[in-house]
Amino acid sequence: MKGDSTGVSPVIATILLIAITVVAVGVVMAFVAGIGRPVTPVATMLTAENAIDNSVRVRLFHMSGDTIPAVRTNLEVRLNGALKPWGALGADNVTLTGDGDSDGDFEIGDVITASCVNTSLQTGDVLAVVYKPTQQTLLSLTIP
Repeated sequence: MKGDSTGVSPVIATILLIAITVVAVGVVMAFVAGIGRPVTPVATMLTAENAIDNSVRVRLFHMSGDTIPAVRTNLEVRLNGALKPWGALGADNVTLTGDGDSDGDFEIGDVITASCVNTSLQTGDVLAVVYKPTQQTLLSLTIP
């Protein structure tokens, strides 16, 4: 005698209908929440002072363009492509001074001073300032 299979089809149909509804709601919520929305690049002009051979401190000036919000989390200073020995701007060896230093944003006229840790700049080193949300290089220079 074969098992009674009546009622199996409606149960499977109900489960499939619920699964399709959950997936559809998830897709709609992903678009509404902005998942996949691109981050807008910043248009900022920076200059550097004291980026010379044997220097242990470099000052970065915000000359013009967009304000960089939350500079301690959104910018990083790289030396020869690596964060070390400079570290991220939230580290103790980096200070932010200027008109906007109280709010943590890097605005026109502000200055960031970054100090090397356990090393100094050498001729040929490449110093770069990167905007982390877009991985955009705002300043890149080779030490003369």
